[in-house]
Amino acid sequence: MIKDCLKQKSFEEAKQLLVDYRYALLYMISEVVLTETDMLAEINWEECKEAYFFDSKGQLHIFEEEEEEKFAAIEFLPDKLNFVEHKYSLAAKFGGIGKAVIVREYLDIDEDGQTYVAYTALYDIR
Repeated sequence: MIKDCLKQKSFEEAKQLLVDYRYALLYMISEVVLTETDMLAEINWEECKEAYFFDSKGQLHIFEEEEEEKFAAIEFLPDKLNFVEHKYSLAAKFGGIGKAVIVREYLDIDEDGQTYVAYTALYDIR
């Protein structure tokens, strides 16, 4: 089940875990950054609104909690889940990292036996 693959993390835990992922997608106030995580010198968290760190093993999503004005994090580590994979072309400004981003939609089955997309995660860059 999807919920078994989702782990809530504190912001401090997430900052320690982000180096375990190959790619970083940061939504800053002034720009969008897509790069390899080890190419990031430092993250200005005061300017960052949302961040994804990802690779083929999983995804770490760091986001601002609106009511509390602090960051929270969810780590997604899929294990033998069914998925549908999509490939999306990257904008030319991200050409140095790759030509496309791979996104997986992880499937689950509801109580009526209907299949649905339970979680969407960044997976790879090619």
